[in-house]
Amino acid sequence: MGNSNCVHAMKWSDQKDFQVAPTMPYLLDDKEAGQLESHGPLAFLKVHNAGHMVPMDQPKDALQMLKTLSRGSLEPKQKDETTW
Repeated sequence: MGNSNCVHAMKWSDQKDFQVAPTMPYLLDDKEAGQLESHGPLAFLKVHNAGHMVPMDQPKDALQMLKTLSRGSLEPKQKDETTW
């Protein structure tokens, strides 16, 4: 995947730690909607069954991602939100 390759090749102070950070399932409604890689300020979310137009391919997942990201993190803040 091109975007993933770019993110992993990007030079920054925590690049090595990001590259070895565990990939976590990104859940929506208790089902895996994607996979999240993150370390420090960088997060990369791969949404299942979606191309580069995630809002068109997976609108519910895209909305949840934006809601949690607008709070400064892809981590859930409430029980009914995405959890992993």
